[in-house]
Amino acid sequence: MKGNPNFSNIPFEISIRGLKLITIGVYLALGGVVGYIFAQLMSKQFAFDNTLTKYTDEYPNTIKGKADLISNILFQLAMTGIIAYVARQFIQVIPWPFDGFKGINPPKGFKGFYRDKITESKSPFPIMYFIMYYNTSLKNKIEHLTVLLNNSALPLPKS
Repeated sequence: MKGNPNFSNIPFEISIRGLKLITIGVYLALGGVVGYIFAQLMSKQFAFDNTLTKYTDEYPNTIKGKADLISNILFQLAMTGIIAYVARQFIQVIPWPFDGFKGINPPKGFKGFYRDKITESKSPFPIMYFIMYYNTSLKNKIEHLTVLLNNSALPLPKS
């Protein structure tokens, strides 16, 4: 529906806007579940616990250690983007039972509700948010990199 909403047809507006809210909620929930699953898989695949020296010794406080850690973090971020794109493509294929719904008391010329017109149904951000939030391996690597970068500062000369 383009232009200003016509609030003279309240039942129609409520039915279509309610359906939009339901669609946004369902897609956020699907993105959250998919993102959480992939975050857990990535955390196991790229395991890193910054409290254990067996992991932190892989990336010592040297230029090579930092470069290796940064490249590993960037690789995981790239994988996150690819996973979010592919997962979003699969989620969009799921049939939506309300496509074509005309609402209550639709105006003339209204062709029906279609989820493709709702930008939130195409957004990869819910998937990416949940992957980034629950990927403990990536967060631990970033924390370890922060420690390495903070410890690499030259001490100030004593006067």
